[in-house]
Amino acid sequence: MSPKVQYLVIAFLLFSPAFSQNLPSLRIKEEEARDSFRRGITFYNAGQYAAAREFFYKSLNKVSYFHLARRYLGDANYYSGEWNSALEQWEFLDRVSEGAYPLIRMRSDLLRFKLNGFKNVGPYIHYRSFGKLDFPEMGAERPVDTAVDSASNLYFLFSGSANLIVANPGTTAFRQIRGRLFDRFKGPVSMTLAGETIYIADYSDDRIRVMDLAGSELFTFGGTGSGPGQFRGPAGVVVSSTAIFVTDSGNKRVQKFDLTGKYLLTFQADEAALSFPAGIALDQGLLYIADRNSSRILVFDEDGNYQDQIESNLMSKPRGVSFAEKRLIVADEESGVLFYDLVEKSWNKLEVRTKDDQALSWTRPFSARTDANGVLYVAEFGSGRIHVFMPEALRISNLDCRVERVDTSSFPDVAIFVQMRNRLGSQMPGLTRNEIKIYENDRFIRGTSTNSMDNYQSRVNLMFVKENDATLAEPEQKEILGSLLGRILAPIRISDRIAVIRVGETVRSVYEGLQRREIIKSITDGEVVERPDVGKGIVESLSRLVTAMGPRAVIVLVSGAEKQPFLQYPSERIEFFARAQGIPIHIISFEMGQSNDNTETYKSLAAATGGEYIRAYDDTAIRDLYSRIRARRDERYILTYHSNLTPDLADRYIELRVDVAHQGMTGSAEGGYFVPPRAE
Repeated sequence: MSPKVQYLVIAFLLFSPAFSQNLPSLRIKEEEARDSFRRGITFYNAGQYAAAREFFYKSLNKVSYFHLARRYLGDANYYSGEWNSALEQWEFLDRVSEGAYPLIRMRSDLLRFKLNGFKNVGPYIHYRSFGKLDFPEMGAERPVDTAVDSASNLYFLFSGSANLIVANPGTTAFRQIRGRLFDRFKGPVSMTLAGETIYIADYSDDRIRVMDLAGSELFTFGGTGSGPGQFRGPAGVVVSSTAIFVTDSGNKRVQKFDLTGKYLLTFQADEAALSFPAGIALDQGLLYIADRNSSRILVFDEDGNYQDQIESNLMSKPRGVSFAEKRLIVADEESGVLFYDLVEKSWNKLEVRTKDDQALSWTRPFSARTDANGVLYVAEFGSGRIHVFMPEALRISNLDCRVERVDTSSFPDVAIFVQMRNRLGSQMPGLTRNEIKIYENDRFIRGTSTNSMDNYQSRVNLMFVKENDATLAEPEQKEILGSLLGRILAPIRISDRIAVIRVGETVRSVYEGLQRREIIKSITDGEVVERPDVGKGIVESLSRLVTAMGPRAVIVLVSGAEKQPFLQYPSERIEFFARAQGIPIHIISFEMGQSNDNTETYKSLAAATGGEYIRAYDDTAIRDLYSRIRARRDERYILTYHSNLTPDLADRYIELRVDVAHQGMTGSAEGGYFVPPRAE
């Protein structure tokens, strides 16, 4: 049967509810295939991917050329962590349909890229630049720094016009921050964002200004002078979890303050005398300071102890420093933008051409920073321009958009759950309704809402998985476990949802609720078994979190003993399942002594899913874990709209398409549902 004839048959199967009356000669297999497909869609849109797979397989066993069932089978495999099986189904569909589904081919390419570890992202290419003419009503003179918040809003700091402009991801400005009415910025040169707080180094005013994201001032500290806590030209600021660090350029020093601005100490090292400390960046407990006049990057620990220095013939007047992955990015006033690979100990220079094929020449760049998607923003003081660069892999490829499921429980109101990532796998928050379009059976839907998930960001959905190993049943360990859980659970709120699974001979759900005492008791109790299947418990936890809305996480409590913890499901399958759903897995291990093979497996699983591997005796990491889980937003989108279809079309399959356009990148995703019957 030719592809064209196959499409006609499938279309008839799906869109003609009375086909058996009109064509009595049609084989009964087509009816059975359609019924299995409908049941598969029901399970798929409920997030029950294992059950959905079974019905899609049944549908294909009846009608092997049922392409829509094969597409959904690949999707169900992807969301349940069977990535290689998903790729197999999509590639088969692309081959037998003779390329009739370009989205399937793109989806296959993206998954292969993901399985390859997001390698070969390509060089940076110049996307756009903008300056004062783009913000005519606000003033945008002499850009010095940039930042991006968790919602992808852009922050542009200007020294000449002494203001901070905040724009949405499409660079449309919606806020200007200049300080208090009678205490305006004088000449800021640097800033950093830490959570919901902005720290600005006001060079001309010799102060650090601290404010919230709306621009309301929280406090300031500093003042002109050379004494402790005073400045002569603060040129850079960075914040750790416990302290604020400021480069004091005129006094040729770095000062450390607590989070309230109280002076703590001054960095001093004879072998690393500073001449003009400017930019400052923090990575893994080490501070990297751009010493502009000595053409060096000096490295200190957080207590002010000199560690190392980085030099290169490429550096002339290093001004700004930042980090992206394992690379130090240096904005050099004369040399341009430089990259230093901390692992390979090698340097590279950003060499790009504009859209007009002109070599980009630099005029005193002050800052170069990337956002979570790898997009590079450079504030060029001399030209008054801010340049935006993209990795080639992002610019030339589609976005990775996927419809997780469709909720028709309130039909004709429809909710579509959508994941949006770039080619590098990073979530893309902050897209606006103007960047997202929905089509129902190719008909454009107006009045779509794109911010429905905001209502759930304060709710933590947490699953505990406890390994019922003999080590954790010992009285001393049970006492430590109880104390540890008390510290983790201290910040829970009434809106949170917590459940406990114990892994013994079987995987058992033993508690669901918010009573701290009951949570701790349900975890510390339980029978001891020789080989608990930890992996099965994690899979069960992930499955229960699929439909949860708001920040989600799994915390796994393991003994760290040298035994096989993944019996039914390999760790790779669990990793892919968690990554497909965007759920981090945190491992808390009670391992004693040296690491073993399980230690490395647990570490890899936690890192790959965005979680953490924590030893049970690391009090600081344990105490702040719940807060870190809460701070990780659920970046999925819930797209809601009112359908014009009526229940009179009950049992009719409706195809959905979501189109996205953002910063020159595009993407599409497909989903669907069967019109539910009229409520009785």
